[in-house]
Amino acid sequence: MTNNINNNNKSSFTTSSSSFAILYIALRISFANIAPLTDCDEVYNYWEPMHFLVYKFGMQTWEYAPQYALRTYAYLLPM
Repeated sequence: MTNNINNNNKSSFTTSSSSFAILYIALRISFANIAPLTDCDEVYNYWEPMHFLVYKFGMQTWEYAPQYALRTYAYLLPM
C-alpha cells in the first residue's frame, strides 16, 4: 500500500512540473511577441556580434571589441 501512494505522488509531481514548463514556455513566447525592442542598439548589439561569431567577418560593435570588452559573448547565448 505504501508503494501505491508513492507512485501517485510521483505521477502528480511530474504532471505539475510538465504543466509548469509548458506554461513557462508559452508565456515567454507570448511576451516576446508582445514587447517590441524599443532601442535599436539592442538589435544591433545582438545581431552584429552574432554574425561576427558565426561567419568570422562583419562589423564588431565596440562593446565586444577586445580593447574595451564591456560585454561578454554569453549575452548572445539563448536562455
